[in-house]
Amino acid sequence: MSNLFNTISTIVTIPTLLLFSLVAVTIHKTHRYFTSPLRHQQIPGPLLAKFTTVYSLYYVLRRNWHLKMIDLHTQYGPIVQVSPHEVLVNDPKYRDVIYSFASKDKSFLPKAKMFETGKINNDLSFIFERSPQAARAGRKELGHIYSEAGLRLFEVDFDQCVEDLITGLKNHHIEAGTESTNLTKWMQFFNFDLATRLATGESAGFCLAGKDLGSANSALRIIMDVVGTLFFVPVTLSITTAWVRKMLLNRQLEQIWATSFDTKGSTKEARLEEIRMNKPGYLLARFWQAQEKLRRLYTTGNETEGITTHMFNLIAGAVGVAPQAHISILDHLLASPPVLQKCITELNAMGTTTVSMADYFPFDGPQQRLPYLQACIKESLRIAPPLGFSLLREAPEGGVRIGEFHIPKGVDIGMAAGPVHHSTFFGPDASLYRPSRWFETHPSLLNLEGEPLEMKRFIERNWIPFGAGARMCLGRHLAQNALMKVTGRMLAEFEIEVVSRPKGWFGFVVHQDGFLVRLKRRRDGDFAVAM
Repeated sequence: MSNLFNTISTIVTIPTLLLFSLVAVTIHKTHRYFTSPLRHQQIPGPLLAKFTTVYSLYYVLRRNWHLKMIDLHTQYGPIVQVSPHEVLVNDPKYRDVIYSFASKDKSFLPKAKMFETGKINNDLSFIFERSPQAARAGRKELGHIYSEAGLRLFEVDFDQCVEDLITGLKNHHIEAGTESTNLTKWMQFFNFDLATRLATGESAGFCLAGKDLGSANSALRIIMDVVGTLFFVPVTLSITTAWVRKMLLNRQLEQIWATSFDTKGSTKEARLEEIRMNKPGYLLARFWQAQEKLRRLYTTGNETEGITTHMFNLIAGAVGVAPQAHISILDHLLASPPVLQKCITELNAMGTTTVSMADYFPFDGPQQRLPYLQACIKESLRIAPPLGFSLLREAPEGGVRIGEFHIPKGVDIGMAAGPVHHSTFFGPDASLYRPSRWFETHPSLLNLEGEPLEMKRFIERNWIPFGAGARMCLGRHLAQNALMKVTGRMLAEFEIEVVSRPKGWFGFVVHQDGFLVRLKRRRDGDFAVAM
């Protein structure tokens, strides 16, 4: 018996096992490649990507997948296969095919299965929900909360959070005499304060404190990093459940709730009930009302978890995504002195440092008082969209046709904002930051009146900074409000000297870390920019 064991031990060594595993995986990948329905379509793309998801995962882990996708489209064209079951498109003319209404029965293509990675309970999460029917119901109950008209009711809350940001920067940087300050952190603090104030009527107080209270911001960053990595690992859903993923991140979630709801000395349920009764006009109370109506779709869900899921989506969008846009906007402006001067001149003409919703609402209305500032913000969202990943949808029964290719059922297909926005579809200089393009006309297209089509209209019909179609981001108006108010106030209040430009890297979003600046208060009437 011992001789047999020794013989087996001699043959089955670790190198042998590794070699056997490698051969088995290679055979599996090769078989999948040759039997894949995509193979016969001969969609352009790297050969390795057609065999294995390791190709895209490599760039995800290197944190530059958002840039690699742009390179792939430059090399292979508008339709590229990037994994055995994933096809990317950067031609905006296919936007409506992928994201708009597919049929009256299904309404629109379901999100790819990978979105289930973010599901941690049995309640609606609009970001991660795959079902078209559930998403439609969620939009019906939640959409009006985030509408332009709905957000007008919160202008005092927006303005107070902006004021707290300015006060915090003055107290903790200018008057404290620090050499520089990390504007990335301050934008995270502002957005956490804004999200909690809109939800509960009370700010979390990060800006006035000048620090991450309760480590809630750090907790959110951990969640974003973990989900943002697992999201791209194909085996995640095979080796985890919603409960496992929740337990993995439960500590961080409780840190966020403790700070967001101020649950010290109270249970989460009791604090939610208190906010619902005492602050009926704020978002948590309105989430509660929506959740009661959504209960018919999620009969096994939990009332408290359903409400906190809506709250998490608000915080994740506000603190996880919006700060990247804030930083990118300021970075582009500060790197372009002539553009910055035009913005400041426009702001100076208003005679106040506070940007009011009346100055830019509706966003595309004729009464705009800050058209150039808005163009700068939109141009930054175009050239450096904060969402870095592709918004994948699953091809339905019967497949879907994209150009000359038939994408069969079950294959993921989608667009990423970066590759779309950098496409020459928007012009030969699409990769350049040039806000003036928003005031130009299209070189060849006409509008319904037979006049040259405004580039502004052309871009907005085809870009996807907030997604597209029926699943477009619910919080886009909230984000646009914050971007206008914060950018305008920062430029009017401070002279900003860049110490270190932000470093972008790919996660669930394109993070803009380490934006170090020195701030100096502007003198009254001093709106000149050093050229």
